[in-house]
Amino acid sequence: MFAFKVSATPQDMVRRFADALPAKWSSYLEILKENGVLDTITIYELIQKLENKDVVLLEKSQLLSMLSFKQRSSPTPDLQQQINLILQHTQ
Repeated sequence: MFAFKVSATPQDMVRRFADALPAKWSSYLEILKENGVLDTITIYELIQKLENKDVVLLEKSQLLSMLSFKQRSSPTPDLQQQINLILQHTQ
């Protein structure tokens, strides 16, 4: 950006980066905007938050697939309760 003499504040760069993200991130970004976090973090912190959120979502989907497989192989009445507890702890 400096080579083309384009200047942007750190908050401008965060906003531009956030605007360029795919639609799957829109709800998470909306939460960050509503909490005022998006206006106070650096681009590096935003990337770290996105990476952390991606890891949580991946772990959650792997856990749900494992529980779904367990339910198909040997259904138990309290399996839904287990799933709900796990989902509450990963949010």
